[in-house]
Amino acid sequence: METDTLLSRDDREKVNNLILQQQQVGKSWSTSLSNYFDAHVSGRLIDIAMCFFSIFMVVLYVIYLGEDHPEVVVYMIAGLLFVFVLYYILQFFLAVSKLYFFISFASVIDILVVVPAVLSIILTPHMLWNGYWMFFHPFVIFKAYYHLIKLLKMHMVNKHFNAVQIHITHLYLSILCMIFACSGWVYVVEFDIDNDIETFDKAFYFVMVTLSTVGYGDITPTTFIGRCLVIGLIIATVTYVPLKVGDLVSDLNDQPEDFGKYKPVKGHPHVILTGYLNNQNTIDFIQEFYDRDRGESNVNLVIMSREDLSTDLKIFLQDPFYKRRVTYIKGGNRAENDLTRIRADSASSVFILNKKVDRDSTGENDAGVILQLVSIRSYNPSILSFVQINEDINIHNAKCAGATVVICTNEFKLGLFAKSAVCHGFSTLATVITRSYSSPDIYLDKYPQEKWLSEYAMGADQEIYRHLLPYTWSGKNFIDCASFVYENSAQSILLFGIRVDDRVLLNPDYVIQGNELGFFLSSTLDSLESFISVSSLVPPNMNQFDSIGEDIVEVLLDEQEIQDHIIVSGSLNSLKYFIKPLRCPGFNETVPIMILHNEVNEQLESELREQYNELHFHIGSPLNWNDLLDAGIERASAFISLSKSDSGSHYLDDASVILPAISIKNNLTKSKINIVVELYDRTNLSLVKGIVSQIHSDVPDTLVQLNKPISVGYGSLREFHLSPGFINGTVYSSLMLDSLLCQVFFNPDVLEVLQEMILSDTSNITLKTIPKELHGRSYGSTFRYYTRTNVIPMGLLRHNHNEKPYVPYVFVNPDPSAVVHQKDKIYLIERNR
Repeated sequence: METDTLLSRDDREKVNNLILQQQQVGKSWSTSLSNYFDAHVSGRLIDIAMCFFSIFMVVLYVIYLGEDHPEVVVYMIAGLLFVFVLYYILQFFLAVSKLYFFISFASVIDILVVVPAVLSIILTPHMLWNGYWMFFHPFVIFKAYYHLIKLLKMHMVNKHFNAVQIHITHLYLSILCMIFACSGWVYVVEFDIDNDIETFDKAFYFVMVTLSTVGYGDITPTTFIGRCLVIGLIIATVTYVPLKVGDLVSDLNDQPEDFGKYKPVKGHPHVILTGYLNNQNTIDFIQEFYDRDRGESNVNLVIMSREDLSTDLKIFLQDPFYKRRVTYIKGGNRAENDLTRIRADSASSVFILNKKVDRDSTGENDAGVILQLVSIRSYNPSILSFVQINEDINIHNAKCAGATVVICTNEFKLGLFAKSAVCHGFSTLATVITRSYSSPDIYLDKYPQEKWLSEYAMGADQEIYRHLLPYTWSGKNFIDCASFVYENSAQSILLFGIRVDDRVLLNPDYVIQGNELGFFLSSTLDSLESFISVSSLVPPNMNQFDSIGEDIVEVLLDEQEIQDHIIVSGSLNSLKYFIKPLRCPGFNETVPIMILHNEVNEQLESELREQYNELHFHIGSPLNWNDLLDAGIERASAFISLSKSDSGSHYLDDASVILPAISIKNNLTKSKINIVVELYDRTNLSLVKGIVSQIHSDVPDTLVQLNKPISVGYGSLREFHLSPGFINGTVYSSLMLDSLLCQVFFNPDVLEVLQEMILSDTSNITLKTIPKELHGRSYGSTFRYYTRTNVIPMGLLRHNHNEKPYVPYVFVNPDPSAVVHQKDKIYLIERNR
């Protein structure tokens, strides 16, 4: 792979310093607690409780205004006022800007509700809102209205409604609030006058009749203030209601509402997301950027796109956690006015996403990305930039334009497919460990009886972390330290790589000097830091482990070799990225490659043949079964179907890669050919059922367990990780490269780690059959056995043991107590001979 894609030493230091600075910004206890409540369910529960208390306060208020109210009502109201005071104090101390909070709508309403009522109680015990204080009591209705709207904006609530339904609900609540509040004020000014409005229910009746334009005239206000209130209510109604109706019509017509500008917040640096954006990659990026595994985040995200803010994305951003941190702005990010609106001059970083399927070999999409980069850097030369490029010839151009990190999407995508062709499930393994996945608890709590789901979800929770190795490990072999870490960590932490002389090495033949940067698989950073902090622990020598016998060691060294050829269907222009990993020094055997394509390009074919051996070409279409037969599909070990954007329809593009795979499994029912397909649109994942079900019976559109189905929405990346095609390693979506760009921002070394996994001259990740002597043993024992041969296990391709669904799944870094099954295979990091 091109070394230009790696971070230079200076760039790596700049990114590391930026991460440290942004993690240290605003680290006061109040900010930490505020971020905790925003991210944790306890914050949502507090909001729900306050909404309930506010509504209950309105009920008590209406009862209190009755002719004969129980005395206990006064005590209950006093108790609720005490709760409101505590909530206000909590909100005040958690606010980033105390002045901004003090003048906010919520703060003003709380003050108008609490202060007059408390003073009234102090001055006249057992009574509330007497005399002039009575003018403040209707503000409890506005408080309830505020909390109801806040509840409606929560993602856990609004995800069940579309934007139109939310606007209608908002409109009804607004009108109801005005009616109740005006009724209260009319009652206050009229009840002690000798007229018809002596109770709250009559005041409410009068307001309803007035707003409905019926106007019976049986009840009328007699005071000047009462008449003014009615006039004000009518004006407010005829002004406000049409505005809300206009918002509703705007949603119905998909009118944009995102021509705003970003307002910087003190103590909160911001980064920019732009480029080729759609619903899927934007939501994926936001979820990855603010994943809870990273802890609290004070960094705001400003999104600039040429597209209107979609309804789905609008609802997603209504979540209070994201609403406080994410700003969506429509614009072109090249004009100076647009760059001013997103405050590019003060942004710390920019992420520019590219279109993942580019059929134009001239790289027009790459040119667009580079032009955006030039425009932004001309406005802010010191900004750190993370960009995606499709063609490697444009990597140098992006670097010249000032890019800090460049990811060549075709290079990584096709490299993953190449490794998956000879190591089934590698794309799933690499994806799981290079992105954050913090939602297994949702499914584990919901389906506790499913062991296979528990294993997969806990494995998917593993992530790459980096940490300095302690000096106490000096003089120990790397393989000794790796085995020691795994066996002695409570959370199954795996040390699998190290940075030596400014290069990442996986499972090296190396003696630890101390203070090197190590790479670990762990579920959380806290678990890793807790283990490393115990500096008194020193790895023992390898000979202290139990012996397993020379017979098993010989089996490990004499594994079966890969045979037969790989058929790959895709564009010739990008296939060099697929071929290169299969011809790197890390592969001891040359695997024949058959390229099935419908493009006639003799010059390119000749160049590829001169550069690589055992390369074959066949003109034809994978949709034609005879062409597949001519390409030797009956003798092939793997079939890789790559997406091409030819039709302009994501559905048709995905269908063109799925249909050949289904045809192969239907015609070769007894074949164990390894099939991997690329999907452009994850919502088409249900189409892959035909492939997976041919390999394993009882596989539906969603994951199935013994009692009831797990409902999976394929449009969500987190739920996509639980789909049969992904857990089996049959399906890969190139949109996942967007989360990789986000990961590099927080962990600059993850890009180089992934490159080393795909293309290394010192190590190789393989999938091997487990010797029968290890069947039925614990994974911890199996781990020790393999480390004796200088091999580090990374996980299992798990075949479900007598349970439905019979779909193999990637089980990353299993717990030592996990039992190895007969049909399981194991992922190994082997040193090149």
